[in-house]
Amino acid sequence: MQVGCAGAAPPQIRRGVARFQNWDPNNKIIGRKETWVVPEDVANRAESGANGNVRTLEKLLTLEPGTLGDSPWRVNIASPSGLRMSTGNEVGANPGWIPEGYTGGGLPEAVIDPVAPAMYSARRVFATECAK
Repeated sequence: MQVGCAGAAPPQIRRGVARFQNWDPNNKIIGRKETWVVPEDVANRAESGANGNVRTLEKLLTLEPGTLGDSPWRVNIASPSGLRMSTGNEVGANPGWIPEGYTGGGLPEAVIDPVAPAMYSARRVFATECAK
């Protein structure tokens, strides 16, 4: 299979991956048949570039405004299984889906197999801690 074809492993993903979602995974399996992810370093840049603005993050991910709620979660997956380019037929593919593995906001994306709780870590995005 050629790199860049649906189903092939995206060449820009060499380490861990991350996903953003509107719910606390709280030790639940993530994904039914698969789940959408971006490279970990891209997630870092997107989070930083959004500068605390959830709507900006949604735009980068080509999500409808409000999809991530007001206090989204980031899920980090160090060793993803079944890493592959999306076909556009996956659960969660939206009208903004673009072939070749990029969001409408220009971020590389892929899908992976469902993720068991022991295989990820999660935290709130844009969380701030108050000094005590």
